Amino acid sequence: MLTEVQIALIGIVATGILWALKMWRAAGGQEISPGVLKWILFLISIGMAVAFALPILPAFPALVGDPAEVSVLIVTWLGAIVSMAATVLGFATAVYLVLTKGVLGNAVARKLEAAKLKEIPF
Repeated sequence: MLTEVQIALIGIVATGILWALKMWRAAGGQEISPGVLKWILFLISIGMAVAFALPILPAFPALVGDPAEVSVLIVTWLGAIVSMAATVLGFATAVYLVLTKGVLGNAVARKLEAAKLKEIPF
């Protein structure tokens, strides 16, 4: 579960992303497609999940001794890496859901607000 502090940090990052998107558009950059934006948000979510969870990589086994024993140790090591990656990706998914709601929800609201302002004659 995400703590209140983590949710607050995700909100701060979402605000920073919205600011960066606004500056990108103001500088004349092309609009980022929603698909690309979602991939960017997911990569940011993975980084935040790693920072929040601080996973510890298992040590690679020594390649000495009987090859059969070493191969079992390597497969066990790979299993530990996959297990750790699954945990981080599960946590990243939770971060991504909160981050996406904050960024895309605000971006859509801003577009609707801008469209309404264009319709109002002065």
